[in-house]
Amino acid sequence: MATETAEHASGGGFPPFDQIGDLGISQVFWLVVTFAVLYIAAAYVFLPKIRQAMENRDGAIKADVAKAAALSAKADESVKQFETQIAAARANARDTASKAKAEADAKTAQATAAKEAEFNARLPGGARGLQTCARGDDRRLGRPRGRRRHRGTADRREAPRLPP
Repeated sequence: MATETAEHASGGGFPPFDQIGDLGISQVFWLVVTFAVLYIAAAYVFLPKIRQAMENRDGAIKADVAKAAALSAKADESVKQFETQIAAARANARDTASKAKAEADAKTAQATAAKEAEFNARLPGGARGLQTCARGDDRRLGRPRGRRRHRGTADRREAPRLPP
């Protein structure tokens, strides 16, 4: 302890820095050697593997994107084909419905004509009277045509009169 205080008092310096002169050159040598080994290992071993993995990944992504684009085009084509089939089916259904309606209208008209002929055959004089009643010509029954108006009632279009 006496020697330590004597060195300290004589201005020998800070003890951790005093070691640099003794061990500093060997530490710098091993630092350079370690850095060179790590650099060579990274540059020639690790980085090529990482670069290869990234290239494989980019290739896989590009292949997947191309495959997705092809499938999307195929799906779009299927949708267009499906829409044309739907349009054709709707047109076919429309034609079938119009034909069925025309046939039903023809059958209804034929049945109506047959029933009218049958009624006209049963009632030779009365059928004409029924036809005039159906048109609204009620003169044969003694009633005037149109809306009946009574005396003393205001017309619906006029405003009601209030007493003064």
